[in-house]
Amino acid sequence: MQIHYGFDNLPHLRRTAVAVGSFDGVHRGHRLLIDRLNEIAHNDPSADGESVVVTFDPHPRFVLRGENRLLSTLPEKLELLAETGVDHTVVVRFTPEFSRIDSETFTQNYLKKRLKAETVLSGEGHHFGHNRSGSAAMLERDGIRTANLGRYENISSTSIRAAIEAGDMETAAYMLGGPYLVLTAPPHDPTKLLPPEGEYRVLLPDEGGAERSVRIDRSLFDRPDRPRRLRILGK
Repeated sequence: MQIHYGFDNLPHLRRTAVAVGSFDGVHRGHRLLIDRLNEIAHNDPSADGESVVVTFDPHPRFVLRGENRLLSTLPEKLELLAETGVDHTVVVRFTPEFSRIDSETFTQNYLKKRLKAETVLSGEGHHFGHNRSGSAAMLERDGIRTANLGRYENISSTSIRAAIEAGDMETAAYMLGGPYLVLTAPPHDPTKLLPPEGEYRVLLPDEGGAERSVRIDRSLFDRPDRPRRLRILGK
């Protein structure tokens, strides 16, 4: 996966299939969408294109609403997106000014001109542009094919946050498609959601998938002996 920061220094892209969103947690619904994105880009009869995910940093909810219960820091999100096999991820700095870009400008200047989008995939209820004014019908009018995959098994980032806040890491892992990822390398992002304080069973990918008990609380990120990467299994 190639990572690009912003739209100004993109490589020459060709016949792209694009998905735009926050992708918080890169959960099973997101992965299903990206699987389809890769299929359209690479396996359709006339395909010789590339798959592209456009995501935002900081999360729009943090900028617009002060949301500080997020499933993925940017490094975590990029690690999880790399697992999907997507060709390119474009990280867009989300600001109040960016949020005011109208849907027509976003379609013409970003989707078509910079990303060379031929197809745009989305999930349930997806709109884009200022005041959510952009729609699939608008994209189709502008010559971009669309597909909406809906919601997979009622899985959403909101429902996963609720499970983690309740300490139900097994349910969270099912919805995520794997145990909850925590990267502890500084700088620590205070928006990262952790389960209730306590001892949890964790997997340590950097130690061959070893399993052990670790106390999870905010002091985790300051401990000198902390694992750099862990996945929380449950109590």
